Amino acid sequence: MVASARFLLVDATGAGSGVRWLTRDVIGSGARAIAGVLEKMGAFVRIMVPEAFFEAGSRLSEFNVLMCGGMSMDVPAMTKIAKMWKRHNGGICIAGGPASLEAEKLLREGYDLALVGEAEDTVADLFAKGLSDGCLPDEDELRRIRGVSFISKSSVLFSSGVRRTTGHWAPSIERIRDYPLYKVARVYVWCVRGCSNFYRTRIPLPDGRKCLECGRCTNGPLMDRLICPANIPPGCGYCSVPNVYGPPRSRRVESILSEVEGLLEQGVKRIYLGASCFLDFHRDEKAGGSPLTDPREPEPNYDYISELLSNLKDLTGSKAYVSVENVKPCLFTRDAASVISEYLPGSTIHFGGETGDADHAFALGRPSTPSETLAAVGAAVREGLRPYVYFIHGLPGQTLKSARKTVKMIRKVAGLGAEKITVYKFKPLPMSAFEGFKEAPSASRSKAGGLIVREAIRVNKAMKKKLVGKVIDVVVAEKGKEGFKGRLVGYPLREGPTVVFSGVASIGDVVKVLITNVLGDKLVEGSSAVP
Repeated sequence: MVASARFLLVDATGAGSGVRWLTRDVIGSGARAIAGVLEKMGAFVRIMVPEAFFEAGSRLSEFNVLMCGGMSMDVPAMTKIAKMWKRHNGGICIAGGPASLEAEKLLREGYDLALVGEAEDTVADLFAKGLSDGCLPDEDELRRIRGVSFISKSSVLFSSGVRRTTGHWAPSIERIRDYPLYKVARVYVWCVRGCSNFYRTRIPLPDGRKCLECGRCTNGPLMDRLICPANIPPGCGYCSVPNVYGPPRSRRVESILSEVEGLLEQGVKRIYLGASCFLDFHRDEKAGGSPLTDPREPEPNYDYISELLSNLKDLTGSKAYVSVENVKPCLFTRDAASVISEYLPGSTIHFGGETGDADHAFALGRPSTPSETLAAVGAAVREGLRPYVYFIHGLPGQTLKSARKTVKMIRKVAGLGAEKITVYKFKPLPMSAFEGFKEAPSASRSKAGGLIVREAIRVNKAMKKKLVGKVIDVVVAEKGKEGFKGRLVGYPLREGPTVVFSGVASIGDVVKVLITNVLGDKLVEGSSAVP
């Protein structure tokens, strides 16, 4: 099919209210996934980040269709993008990504359509029914397409549900070049969609639903765990992944390798293997044909993991850094630690800790206990890996007592050798069990939250001090601004805090920098760059 429409994809992930500050070096896989579908259909497509979009002005008239994706936190930015698009262009405006779970809010603010769930198949359907020419199908036709939401002619929200992709679509390789920092950014390559944690929270929900203690989601047959008699969404109460994306579905090894090879040819230097838990990779093949709804059993599929990582090691060599991001501590066995460290030596690995209170963790529906998280951190350090650990403040069920236990746990993981602590503020997500709870207050207005955040900042600063006197490889990202004019800004090739340093180098170069000072819990400075 020949397309006459020109498509502009705006990747608003991490933009928040409009501009990305802390995620400038992160490139997710969502926009490139949709670009890959459009390219296969023969369409002209380009990707912009919000900063470039807001400066595009009259250039927006070069396109016919806007597609904008982001997270729930990015709805304000996505709203601004839609309004600017309508002022300068007036063409079709489509929302996607996890933010589309808040479809009505986006549709009332200017979007013509929201793609709910995984959008590749939906985009292909729309393309065949008029989007190729910059037009949406009529309302009756739209109602027959799964995974869409729109405001009907009668001003009522219509939704055909959440869609999960069944086809094998290849993300765009070439469009990685549309990202200004692609040569220095953390580029995510998706390996697993969905999550195996089909436990449910024991915390009573605001609308009166509460766990019946039937044991179905923890001990029942895998198929039975999909449905909860109390109608409580699966997973940790604060997370929507298993409810939106379902049990884990793994990508083919050869597909991942093909994408990584293409990214390396484009000059990408930092590859991150994306998944809610990388150790779910093809673990469903050990589940006897049932959906993988048990977050603990069976053990990881070491054969598939070894096949992927060994081939990635051969493919990337010294050209790029490869890291596994998220891992469930309860699946991080000795064998898992050994396999990952064998093929990705010295790499970072990210564990969800969330709370240091075992009773609170159980009530949240977490599959891993705090003691298992501590054991995972210790095992990772012994194998030469560099653990990062996440926590959340303001979660439902959090008390001053549980916060103090979390503070103690932060100290313990730091003592074991964790390299970084990340603390998020609880925000209720659509389609999660905790959707009806209120967003947590900021740490400055919460005694419990303040304890956790202050401890994380203290620990992170102490960890950064260990870098002083060391020479590390840094990828040059940009020239310094404001207080850092005349200097360079870069990111450690093998992950770490942002580095401000002196020297002469080009954007994208990998240089050696001597770290001389700690400027904050996320920022250090160094002396002259050495090629």
